Amino acid sequence: MTESGAPDLILYHSPTSVCSAKVRLLLAELELDWQGRKLDLAKGDQFQPDYLAINANGVVPTLIDDGRVVTESNDIMRHLVHRYGRGSAKRISENDEGWLSQSLALHDAVNTFTQVIVNRARLRALPAEELEQRIALVPDPNRAAKMRCILEEGFEAAAVSRARDCVSRLVGEIDLETGSHRWLGGDRYTVADMAILPHINRLELLGLEQFWRAKKNLLAWLLAARDRPSFNKAVGSLISAKAITKYATAISDAKADIEALFAD
Repeated sequence: MTESGAPDLILYHSPTSVCSAKVRLLLAELELDWQGRKLDLAKGDQFQPDYLAINANGVVPTLIDDGRVVTESNDIMRHLVHRYGRGSAKRISENDEGWLSQSLALHDAVNTFTQVIVNRARLRALPAEELEQRIALVPDPNRAAKMRCILEEGFEAAAVSRARDCVSRLVGEIDLETGSHRWLGGDRYTVADMAILPHINRLELLGLEQFWRAKKNLLAWLLAARDRPSFNKAVGSLISAKAITKYATAISDAKADIEALFAD
């Protein structure tokens, strides 16, 4: 705790990271002050020894709460709710837990699409030795293998078709759930919405909104979630014009491949 009695929260994050955005949304909704430590994922800050010392997986975010280190975005959200939530918002329902689990599958799909649409061309432009060094930095062998496969096969990689099927299934479930309730967690905006929202936002930035173009319930939910002050504070205001341009250029370059995703 600080001298004022406020929690001493430090968040290692990246402005465009969807998992970081989940946590920032919750921090904003809980009206908690926090200190940010930004990592440039494109430069590989997450693989530097000082960061790996606190998060051996080499991913963001990482929360330090009064000296306690919490990694993995869902665990950070659980920690914040249990420690700083108020009233009914001090617990996570079974339904919310279900959506937190779904967010992990959705994250893998979003990561796949980000790699194949945005990161692949940049990484393939690296000298072969430097590219191999970059892949070798990834601590998780499964992540490294997926990265290599996408680099070599592009949209033909099996991970891309799995990602397409995963997103198709989950946007259907979101649309169904929000047809019965205003929010994924029911009648109250909860961690369920915060866990899913950044992923849908990223998919739109990647030019993949066709996944839900005809799903009116999901669209209404998305508009309502983005209309909350926490969204601009935690997500919208942190996406730079440079990042938006990068995504737009990548979408243009991959236009034919993106259209082919929805051709079946």
